[in-house]
Amino acid sequence: MTMRPAILALVLLLLPGRALADRSTAESHAATGEKALQDRDWAKAEGEFRKALAADASLLTARYGLSQALLAAGRGAPGIEELRKFVSEVKADASATPAWRSLAAKADKQLQGIEASAADLRKIVDRWADELVAVARKAAPKDPSTAKRAARRALELRPGDRGAGAVLEKLGDAARGPPVVLFNGTDLANWSKVELPYFQVEGGYLVAQVPKGSRIVYANQPVDGDFDIRMEARLLEEYEGDPLASLMLYGTGPYDYLSLGFINRKAYFLDRTSESEKQILLRKPATELKVAFDPEHWTTYEMRFRKDSISAVVNGEVIATEIRTERRRSGFVGINVQGAKAAIRKVEYQPR
Repeated sequence: MTMRPAILALVLLLLPGRALADRSTAESHAATGEKALQDRDWAKAEGEFRKALAADASLLTARYGLSQALLAAGRGAPGIEELRKFVSEVKADASATPAWRSLAAKADKQLQGIEASAADLRKIVDRWADELVAVARKAAPKDPSTAKRAARRALELRPGDRGAGAVLEKLGDAARGPPVVLFNGTDLANWSKVELPYFQVEGGYLVAQVPKGSRIVYANQPVDGDFDIRMEARLLEEYEGDPLASLMLYGTGPYDYLSLGFINRKAYFLDRTSESEKQILLRKPATELKVAFDPEHWTTYEMRFRKDSISAVVNGEVIATEIRTERRRSGFVGINVQGAKAAIRKVEYQPR
């Protein structure tokens, strides 16, 4: 189909205005992103820089800002990818301004520093992992509990470590395949009870904002047998009431679940069987635990289900162990938030 000359002329006339509008929109989002970076609101900064790039992909400073937001949030791999992309795009752009080229040189230096630090960190991590595997092997015959703990820690530091895996397999606690990722960082299509605007995906995180009351979501995939469930969460804001965010083994309804997380900055481990019946298994200030933690920092909450026992684990340390009832043989992985805004990532189910 041939476009009429008059229409073609009109389109060509409008294109520059559209381009200017897109650049103006992109610059506005980028400015908001810069402000969010200064406020250390990494999720908001990432979202604004992505909006800027969606409006105008040629605004390379937005690409740089996005890399800094991702790196500051602890998302090293995508942050480094964006930083490298920024450097290559500036170098390939003959019309790049001196300011952009100066920023690219700064980014290039940052990449070199990251790579050098990563190499140094890898050496340290490998040494720790090797020592943990050695402890696991030595403890396995007489102290299986310590051996399992050391082997799991080694696997956290070095996923797929054969030595740690062999110890766990010998002790009958090996993983059955890789972890099942329940939150993909993109959407909540495979989750139930998702209520807007309480639960949304922003910048690769599940962001739950529940100013009043309590809201629950749960993954559609059932879990049973022996397994681990885990999530990483960080408190962003507290509202009135009892600010809470927790990982759940969700049962038959909103009042049937096992829950591990924080409430009022206390570690909170709870078994609820009805609207009026619940058993608080642990409620203790986070700073008083053997593994002290701050809910405002990324914290790993994990529950391990083994035959007739359940272990509540925070950042790799067991903080409580309880008898596993028939009611907790299966369920769904859930998340509960009330009176708080929290960012959540890495929600997984590990068959054992």
